Amino acid sequence: AVVAKQIGEGTVLTINTFLWYGYLMNGSNANEFAKMLLDTCDLHDLKITPPLRARICENETDRYAFIFNYSDGPVNGHIRGYGFDEAVKVASNDVVVLHKPKAV
Repeated sequence: AVVAKQIGEGTVLTINTFLWYGYLMNGSNANEFAKMLLDTCDLHDLKITPPLRARICENETDRYAFIFNYSDGPVNGHIRGYGFDEAVKVASNDVVVLHKPKAV
């Protein structure tokens, strides 16, 4: 079951299923269901090279990606999603901030 509830300006989805178990099963429709959620609910998929971590903040016109490196050495990586598709280099125990104007 999928239940949607409006809270303020957002929507909370509760999905009662073993979606990720279905993802591992052959012949499953889990991938198609997940893609439908991404497309229908304007969800975003963010991929970043480990051990880097990212947090996205946005307002009406701009989007920022904060890329954190908590490791003891510099990391060359890549971030993709939310309009970002770039190589990044983050020094040890440092953060890099990326900016993208949102598409209008």
